[in-house]
Formats: sequence, structure tokens, C-alpha cells
Amino acid sequence: MAGDHNQVECEARQQLEYYFSYANYSRDAYLRGLADGRGFVALADLEDFPKLAALLARAPGDDVLARAAATSPLLDYDAANGAVARGEFRRLRDARGE
Repeated sequence: MAGDHNQVECEARQQLEYYFSYANYSRDAYLRGLADGRGFVALADLEDFPKLAALLARAPGDDVLARAAATSPLLDYDAANGAVARGEFRRLRDARGE
């Protein structure tokens, strides 16, 4: 069972990275509309996306999506708010000293 959860986590991370990739994010008005002023989208909102919902159904009651977001080198994960953003937003904030 743990192996399946690891597989689900890996697939969820890949799906999140795709959603927040430049190729997708730049043309996905719905996803951008879910983002707050800092560019973060609540994981609770993403759980309803059909592909992620199907993945998460394979590992019910687990923190798969949070772990997937937290372990991605391409994304920023805000654990306090349960939200994820494109990694470039962090780099922009860092560059501005925020």
C-alpha cells in the first residue's frame, strides 16, 4: 500500500508541476483566477481538478497532495495556508527583498 501512495505522490507532483508550468499557467485563466495576490492556489481548490481527484482517490485520507507540493523543486508550498504557487513567484519576491 505504501508503494501505491508513493506512486500517487509522484504522479500528483508531476500533475501539479504541469498545472503551474509556464505552458499551462499562462493560458489557464481559471487556475490563475484561483490564485491569491501572491500567486498561491489553495490545495483544497486543486483537489477538485479531475486528474488530481482521480489520483487522490487512490490514496484516500493521506496528505499526498501536500507532500507532492512540498517536495517539488519547481513549486512553492505554503504549509501554513495549504497553498502552492509557481516557483518563479518566490524568485521574484526574493529579488525584490520581500
